Amino acid sequence: MVIRPALALAALLLAAPAAAAEPIEFSTTGPAVNIARTLMGQERGEPLHDDELVSVGLVDLDGDGTRDILAFADASYFCGTAGCIPRLYLLDRDTGHWSELPIDTGAFINGEPSQWAVAGKNASGWTDLVFTNSDIKLVLSWNGTAYSN
Repeated sequence: MVIRPALALAALLLAAPAAAAEPIEFSTTGPAVNIARTLMGQERGEPLHDDELVSVGLVDLDGDGTRDILAFADASYFCGTAGCIPRLYLLDRDTGHWSELPIDTGAFINGEPSQWAVAGKNASGWTDLVFTNSDIKLVLSWNGTAYSN
């Protein structure tokens, strides 16, 4: 298939500009925090202790209109020396069951909640997530099995 230069230029000019990433608002209280604490406790094999802080951001990951959970726990099981590795929990609206979505970047991401943002929906309708710190910027997209860059 041959695309004429004028047609290609028109397509570029009419394309919507890339949306700026919008920060995710995080909370340390509320029902989503309780859900994340329970799921993280199940993963670890014991409940999180009262002094282990959990922060959650609510994001509709799969475009179904239900807000899913991006969670961080300030606990040694989930954290390293540079920060805490997040967990993504997707709600199945039909069953009410939460499942964890893997993050597969090929790079070790260790960051705080304030370093995460939403970059809008991708072609599959899933929300892209952006991780930014002073060293890197990663855009993570759902590939059908994991969020990856």
